[in-house]
Amino acid sequence: MTPDISLTANPLAALSHPDGVACCRHALHGPGFYFEATLGSWVAVTADAVREVLASPLCQVRPRHEPVPAALQSHELGQWFARLLRQRDDDWQSRHKPAVAAALAAVDLPAVHAACRSAATAARPGSGADLDALALSLPLGCMAELLGLAAGALDTHERQLQTLLAALRPEATPGMVSAGEAALRPLLGWVVQAAATPLSSALREALPDDASRTANILGLLVQTREATAALIAMLWHRLAGDAALRAQLSADTAHFPAWLTEVLRDEPPVQLTRRYVVVDGDIGGQQVRAGDGVLVWLATANLDAATHQLAFGAGRHRCPGAALAQTMAAAVAEASLDWTLDWPALLAAARLQPSANARWYCFSQWGRSV
Repeated sequence: MTPDISLTANPLAALSHPDGVACCRHALHGPGFYFEATLGSWVAVTADAVREVLASPLCQVRPRHEPVPAALQSHELGQWFARLLRQRDDDWQSRHKPAVAAALAAVDLPAVHAACRSAATAARPGSGADLDALALSLPLGCMAELLGLAAGALDTHERQLQTLLAALRPEATPGMVSAGEAALRPLLGWVVQAAATPLSSALREALPDDASRTANILGLLVQTREATAALIAMLWHRLAGDAALRAQLSADTAHFPAWLTEVLRDEPPVQLTRRYVVVDGDIGGQQVRAGDGVLVWLATANLDAATHQLAFGAGRHRCPGAALAQTMAAAVAEASLDWTLDWPALLAAARLQPSANARWYCFSQWGRSV
């Protein structure tokens, strides 16, 4: 399919375009870093531009004048948000992020793969809605187990997480923020009661302050649930559209790592991230000013021949759980090859969910029993 050239200057529209990969390839023929007036934002497209923005001291993850979203500032939600490593660019973040990343890197990935594959094999979803739910619940359950969190009320906590996430969206109403605040308290209480595991013990050393550790463990759960679910859904969509691929992977699962790397290169589920200029300066040969926003188009940079994989970002805010997310997603995809799925029907039912940064497929319109 020939991409709509108007998408070159609109990475947000590319998220829901039927051929997002073609749109990204087309965008690479344009400028590497430019200001898009219709979005009111700079856009970083090429690998060099993306890496420069993500490494630049001129840019941060939050606007300088609003380290906490205005709607959350008078709420307990705002206090939790302010403690998150992924929302900070200060000395505290620089000191503690490497230790948190090291704790996650030390997780026993083969054990995680085995546990996730076993859970997914047993699940055998009977509808598209079941698939969508499994993509969210299985990574959350796996992460909760690694953290020593009680699994007895996992369904309740998953609903609370969903309410919390709704409160963080820019379009959240005061009522949604209040509901998110109410959901936050039992979630923090759940995290506080974590049993000792290798990961929870490592995080206790990485983040000695109780409030900061509790906030960031909850942040890990939030991040794991959403990002890994989108990756699982992307793998299902790729499998549904390629019978030869399904046969190859079923015959020899040793091909999975290379295939997963290919998917993440061509169509990473998280396609965009954002940065905010906090000091006037130069990026990509352009003068940027404090207060400017930057859309960082990870998906185009990933396709740039000059890059290594940027699906999980780069620099000081690179996702620390990249290997863990890939392990969980691969395990679920492997298990799904043993299910009796009508893959062509699943492909026909796939729809992209509205999103500000991801290509996230849902399959709820597929309702046949399996």
